[in-house]
Amino acid sequence: MNRGLPWSQYYWADWLNEPTLRLCGYAARGLWADMLALMYQSDEPGRLMINGRAMTPDQLAHLRGGTTDEVKSLLAELEGAGVFSRDERGVIFSRRMVRDSIDRELARQRQQRHRTRNRQQACHTAVTPQSRVEAKAETEAEKNQNRELPTAHATAFAEFWRAYPKKVSKAVAEKAFWKLPNPAELLPVLLHAIDVQKATDQWQKDGGQFIPHPATWLNQRRWEDEPAACSDGKNGPHGLTVGATVKPVNLAGIAIHRGDKK
Repeated sequence: MNRGLPWSQYYWADWLNEPTLRLCGYAARGLWADMLALMYQSDEPGRLMINGRAMTPDQLAHLRGGTTDEVKSLLAELEGAGVFSRDERGVIFSRRMVRDSIDRELARQRQQRHRTRNRQQACHTAVTPQSRVEAKAETEAEKNQNRELPTAHATAFAEFWRAYPKKVSKAVAEKAFWKLPNPAELLPVLLHAIDVQKATDQWQKDGGQFIPHPATWLNQRRWEDEPAACSDGKNGPHGLTVGATVKPVNLAGIAIHRGDKK
C-alpha cells in the first residue's frame, strides 16, 4: 500500500458539479468516495487493487461493510455513467487520479534537476585539481540523468500501452507517442477515446482485426475521430463522444484532487 502521500487536495465544487457523478444516486456516490480513498493508497495510485491484483466486488463489499450484490449493482451504475474506466487487466481506475500521479512525478523530477543545477553553479571548480575532477564527475552524472527518459514519461506511455487493445510494434508506438505535444497531459483524452472506440463495431469485428496499429492511431490523431456506431447501435458507450469536443470534465471521472480546466 502506498503511504507516501497521506493527504490530497479536495475541491468541493468539482465534486458537486461533476456531471458523470451527478447521474448516479446517493449510494453509488458514497461507494465512489470510498473507492477513491482506496485507490489513493494503492501501490499503483489511482487503481483499485489489493495485493497486486484487481479488487473484486466481494473484497470491496467486505472492506466497506456492504453486500456483494449491492456493490455489483452500484459499480454497474457508476460504470454506466462513465465515472471510472478499466484497464486491460480489468482493474478499475480513476482517470484523474492517474493523471495527477504522473503530474506529481514530473514536478518532482523537474525540481530535482533544478536543485542539481543550482548546486553545480555554486561549486567553485577552480580551487584544486581534485575539486575540478569532482565537478566534472557531477556534470557527467547530470548529463547521463538528462539522457534517461523520466520515470513519469515512461509511466504515461505505459498507461497508454496498457489500455490500447492491439499490442503490436511497441517501439514504433512509443516513438509516435513522444512526438505528440505534451503527451502526458494528453493522456486522459487518449484513454477516454480508447475506452469509447473499444465498444465500436469496427474495433470488435473479427476479433479486433480492424483496430489500427497503435502508432497509426497516434500519428493520424485517431482519438479525434467521430465515434462510429457501437455494437448496441449507440454512438459510443453511455452516449459519450470522442474528439476535440470532449469536455475535460467528462474525462476526469471525478475532479477530486485539483482543478484542471485544460
